Amino acid sequence: MAKRSKLVKSLWSEDELRLLKKLYRDTDTEKIADRFGRSVRSTKHKAYQMGLKKRIFWSKDEVELLKKLYPNADTQKVADRFGRSLNAVREKAHRMGLKKPKRYRYWSKDEVNLLMKLFPNRSAQDVADQLGRSLPSVTGKAMGMGLRKTKRYIKTLGRG
Repeated sequence: MAKRSKLVKSLWSEDELRLLKKLYRDTDTEKIADRFGRSVRSTKHKAYQMGLKKRIFWSKDEVELLKKLYPNADTQKVADRFGRSLNAVREKAHRMGLKKPKRYRYWSKDEVNLLMKLFPNRSAQDVADQLGRSLPSVTGKAMGMGLRKTKRYIKTLGRG
């Protein structure tokens, strides 16, 4: 098919748009542009306007490395190593059935006792730091146990 003049900007037909949508993800852009008699730049621009994206295939080596790294490594670091977006890595891992291990740490009796001792009279962040736990972990456990701050502690905060 002959190329259109660079000066003439023609509208995309409905058939071209439908075909572009069908082909763009998996077909070389130059082949699509040649088929439509349009420039590669025009074809890429129209695909961008339509929100179309190319599929970027994963090599066998990348897939094998992802299997090894994904479960225990920080996902952003894995993405950086592959030069891919965080979403691309998460989606590929999901499609492969890879999962992160659950990282729940059960409370020991000593930790529970220390929480009961410290929580009523200290900030939750101080308690979390002392226990080596996250703030949500400490506040969630304290709430679940029905622990409350003492009136005396609340007064020191200027809220009582």
